[in-house]
Amino acid sequence: MSFTGAMILYEICQLWMPQRTFDLKDIVASVLGGLFSYLVFRLVNSSKRIAGADQH
Repeated sequence: MSFTGAMILYEICQLWMPQRTFDLKDIVASVLGGLFSYLVFRLVNSSKRIAGADQH
């Protein structure tokens, strides 16, 4: 989640960077990408836990 926060902060900082362009859609994409990554991470961890419980 900290990577997603850093991406959002970088997008906001682009307001003051003359060579860069600020775009609200990039922030939305960063949030959606972070949410998707978090959900995949949770799914993988829960499936590992279930598989570990089945072995006992």
